[in-house]
Amino acid sequence: MVLPLFIGGTIAHLLAVDYALKPVVAALGGTHILSGVFAVDQWVSRLENGGFALEPQLRERLDEAVAELNREFGSVSACDRGAEARPGGGSRLK
Repeated sequence: MVLPLFIGGTIAHLLAVDYALKPVVAALGGTHILSGVFAVDQWVSRLENGGFALEPQLRERLDEAVAELNREFGSVSACDRGAEARPGGGSRLK
């Protein structure tokens, strides 16, 4: 399972996820690529203590993406539990 996170200089870089990352992940055998989050670099700022501050709309989108990832992990876990009852066991997901 892959959750793409991108930061680009402008919204014009948005298609990099579809045209650059997803084909590479698929070539490496990835079969479950979530929608991910693209952020424009102005939405992220470095703090004096070395941390980062995120614009509210980016924080909200990241929270939603992480919630989706957690739901997907939950469904994979449930699938694995069901696999234990099947002859041969093992998950149906790659």
